[in-house]
Amino acid sequence: MLLCAAALSSSAQTNQDNIRKAYAVLERVWNESRETKYYARGWLPLELAPYAPDLTLKLAAEKDGSVSDFTLASAVSIHSETNGKTSDKWAADKIERIKGPHQRVYAATFLGLAVAESNPALAKELLSKAKAGLSGAKPASEWLPEGFSFAALASLAARVKDRSAVELMNKAISLTKGQSGGKEQPDAGELLGFYAEVLAKGSPELAQAMLKTLDPTRHVHATPRCLQPICLYDPQAARKMLAAFGHDEQPDSSPEYGQAGCYVIDAIGKTDASAALKIARTVTGERHRSMALALAAKYQPIDAAAKLYKEAIRSLPEGMDHSDTMARIAAIAYEYDKRTGTALFADARNALDKKEGVEGFAFYYARVDPAECKRILEAELEDDHASPNANNPHSKPLRIALAMAAADIDRALEIAKTVPGDSKFDAQRKIAQYILAPEGVRRSIYFSRWCASDTWIPGTPTGW
Repeated sequence: MLLCAAALSSSAQTNQDNIRKAYAVLERVWNESRETKYYARGWLPLELAPYAPDLTLKLAAEKDGSVSDFTLASAVSIHSETNGKTSDKWAADKIERIKGPHQRVYAATFLGLAVAESNPALAKELLSKAKAGLSGAKPASEWLPEGFSFAALASLAARVKDRSAVELMNKAISLTKGQSGGKEQPDAGELLGFYAEVLAKGSPELAQAMLKTLDPTRHVHATPRCLQPICLYDPQAARKMLAAFGHDEQPDSSPEYGQAGCYVIDAIGKTDASAALKIARTVTGERHRSMALALAAKYQPIDAAAKLYKEAIRSLPEGMDHSDTMARIAAIAYEYDKRTGTALFADARNALDKKEGVEGFAFYYARVDPAECKRILEAELEDDHASPNANNPHSKPLRIALAMAAADIDRALEIAKTVPGDSKFDAQRKIAQYILAPEGVRRSIYFSRWCASDTWIPGTPTGW
């Protein structure tokens, strides 16, 4: 018992150390970026929301101690999405502090969806109060389109089996298409696709109903993004939706089917390995075929898995057969079978001569040999200093800094501070994400996704 207690205490202390370190990084960037046009400045405090939400509010507080509706509502939604059924412990009493009714709906929906099974009474109460708050409310702010609140509440209503779900969804459609006496919004199709994703967080049926209102192109693009959240709470519904998607709407060779297939493979693999492999075999498009095989391999017996990982590497099309993609597959294998993973890493390392995907390779390879990862990245940094890219001087050093985080966080931060322009803030923000992330999230980060210029937080659905 004493040994277990000591281990828990050590783990908790390490976590607190990481939180303090990440907060120091984010606070510095928050202050240094104050007079800049850094696109993600408002999101800096929100990086702490999954792990230490009170520090989010501390960092974002105005001089009078107030926090904007944007920050508070976003903190509640992010905390809820990443902490699931336990999120009400922090988030429940924050809803009433949100002044705007639409922003309150945003927060209430995500919290309600997170606790719908563990605390159904709270979820229903959140729905009721949010609906009441919309009565007579003015249109939403610019970061929340007018129909969003109704789509969000429809999603929560469906999850708690409230009869108003369809009515709320139809209200979102009506407002967006101008069917209530107003004008159709110029980006109506795009908004309805977004609302389908919101509905997917609570109801496969409502998501599919919303998808049917879209033109064929938007329908195809939105479907994978709808399937990802459905996979988290109803894998079998996602499986049926994928089957219809491939049969009726999109060929198995399309990138959209491949993306959707990868989500479903990973969702059902633990309970039905053979079905996961069967779906992987239906993904014929070059862009996702290899990853589908690699994801299905995780759930197969070791000998069969080893063959599948090798097949996945061989299936990489020209243009994707470089070290970054190879190393990602090797990293997946390494988590389940170190012998196979090590052999695949060796193949990926041999491909380094192509000078493509070097930073991604180093990021994944750090779990095998951190010292070699550092050596590779320092050499890349020296080459970049000697011959920087005149048109895009920030991209290479940013990627090097992010890859270095997997081997040496302090050195990664040193490099991040030297990245040209506002990208130095992005590099430090993303390294703070890595510092905060649990080990499982660190080891599952898709490096190319992590390097993208947006505000995605590792550990939440990627949208990719």
